[in-house]
Amino acid sequence: MIWRKDQTSKKSIKEFLNGINFKPMEEYQNQAKPFKVQCTSCKDIVIARGVNLLRGKKPRCSCDVYIKYNKEETNNLLLSKSLKPQEEYPGNTHKPWKMVCLNCNNIIAPTLKNIRIGSGCKFCGTGTKKYDETIGRLYLFHHKGVKILKVGITNQSNLRLKKYTKDWELIKYVELATGKLAHELEKEILKIWRVDLSLPIALTANSKLLQKVAGGYTETASDAGLNPAIQRIDEWILRNDAKNLLS
Repeated sequence: MIWRKDQTSKKSIKEFLNGINFKPMEEYQNQAKPFKVQCTSCKDIVIARGVNLLRGKKPRCSCDVYIKYNKEETNNLLLSKSLKPQEEYPGNTHKPWKMVCLNCNNIIAPTLKNIRIGSGCKFCGTGTKKYDETIGRLYLFHHKGVKILKVGITNQSNLRLKKYTKDWELIKYVELATGKLAHELEKEILKIWRVDLSLPIALTANSKLLQKVAGGYTETASDAGLNPAIQRIDEWILRNDAKNLLS
């Protein structure tokens, strides 16, 4: 159908944009002249033409409207990142989606768009200096009084270990070639605790037991996870991927 200038109206353009969750950012002049519109969902500002709008063509923005949501593919993607939804898909790749990290048991709310481009749990991310290419060390403590475990990562200085009181018994202490490898071993232990054994985080964020060591409450569990954690660390030692630092 050919649209003529006398068939074009600002009212019809505005109604169409409103129906597809867009709003004009510039004054509409005619069907041939491009003008800016904004998606009210993702906030992208894009160029539209009246002739296309009047033909029912929706402007393209970052809402991934051309990528259909596939439940099975999305579930597989989330599983690969150890994430489990806590609510139904919000219906938009740009909307926060409440889910739990199966590694650290923290509740997060990433968008599906960010997950698709590589994002994961912000608490388990490796974007800090301690997870660099220098030598890393992993420790496993057991608190005798409250019977809980604490796993963590440090460097060769041993300063972090010295902050633990005498109530904490050092069960395992190993050295790995890089901090990234130490982080991978830590994630494996946390996955055993949270997923395999369904052990929750044992302490709260303001626990006095961890004040001297600057937190790390998400890396705790009851001592029911002691033997499985030791077994996993020993597997790394047997493969020569980790060096035992305890005599």
